[in-house]
Amino acid sequence: CIRAQASEAEAESAELKEGREAIISQIDLLNNQENVVVASIHGVPMEILGSIFQWCCTDQWGNGKDVGVDEDDVFPRGDVGRLSRIVLTSVCVAWCRVAHGTPELWRTLHLDLKRRDLTPAFPSGFQAGMIGAYLSHSGALSLSLQIRLDVRSTSTEVIEGILPLCPRIRSLKLAGRLISFIPLFRASSSLPKLEEIFLAIDPLHELHTTSRALFPRKIETLLGSSRLKNFTLVEENDYSLVNDLMLPSSTQLEKLIINCAQACFNPIIYLDIIAASSVSLVHLCILLPFEVEVDNSDASFAIHLPVLKTLDLTCFFDFTYDEDILRVITAPRLEVLDISRGAEDLENISSLMRELKLFQQRSHCVQLRSLDLYGLFLGEADHPGHPNPFRSVSTCGIHRQFLLDTDALLH
Repeated sequence: CIRAQASEAEAESAELKEGREAIISQIDLLNNQENVVVASIHGVPMEILGSIFQWCCTDQWGNGKDVGVDEDDVFPRGDVGRLSRIVLTSVCVAWCRVAHGTPELWRTLHLDLKRRDLTPAFPSGFQAGMIGAYLSHSGALSLSLQIRLDVRSTSTEVIEGILPLCPRIRSLKLAGRLISFIPLFRASSSLPKLEEIFLAIDPLHELHTTSRALFPRKIETLLGSSRLKNFTLVEENDYSLVNDLMLPSSTQLEKLIINCAQACFNPIIYLDIIAASSVSLVHLCILLPFEVEVDNSDASFAIHLPVLKTLDLTCFFDFTYDEDILRVITAPRLEVLDISRGAEDLENISSLMRELKLFQQRSHCVQLRSLDLYGLFLGEADHPGHPNPFRSVSTCGIHRQFLLDTDALLH
């Protein structure tokens, strides 16, 4: 019996030795493969290696796409799928030298302090220092910054840390509490190269009582750049930042996106910023508030938008807001018109169709090729009775359980 156990133990030992030798052989093979790869990489010229690093660190958050109307479009919750520049610098001395010597790698910064799974919980002062160290490798290149602050913090240290870099910022996307952005809105914070800004302001319902104390002077920073092309503003307060913006007499603004669906103020205040950008505005998108009922009729106000191509209006509650905006706008070169209404009743449908007709009579939109109406729940008996005034439309959509024959709108 003892001899049998000894034989069994010897067999198991031999088996383990074979397994160990197989693992060692596999490790040697992997090491050899790694050495081949590393040797080939070491033979790559530094300039080409820097280009490879740039490709591996391709910006997946922006990636040339249009900015969405929501904070989560700009700061996605999922894995952004890009190789960290910090990882490159920790591989070896040579890679660290190449990475630090490639300023194009460091001209973009994505920092999400709201997500603890992406960013360690360091003090805000330390975070500001890390931002400065990171961007110090970008040389004199223009910068693209995306920073989402922790909504539980009122610290301004992170924003103060980027102030010395303001003259180089080309694209700026910020989300957080407005009080954290105060240093950026000071008159001394010039952004001469700014071409794009996304600003998402988290709810702060007491702000309306202190806005004058926060902004004793109008804010010149945001719209003061002569290069500004795209401006996206997401507001969730009972106060709008637009109240304190200094509006230049004319701008180069081409795209204006406003999301005030969660706000509690009269959105007609945005007409001023639209008017200030009237000559250059090409794309206009507005998500109007859920629960604000205000009489906005002002027949004396009129805005001519000579180069506007796309107009997107969304109303979830008060179905006079989109009509109020249509009523004051003239857009002769409009190509795409989208109107969304998030309700199942038939309220104000005929009124909307009348405003569309008047809008076309003023604008003569001969280039309009797409008309989409969303959230209009009509039956055949509820047909507004107005023929479609847009004769040039090639694509007309009426969406979400709409029972009306769309051909009736095209003829």
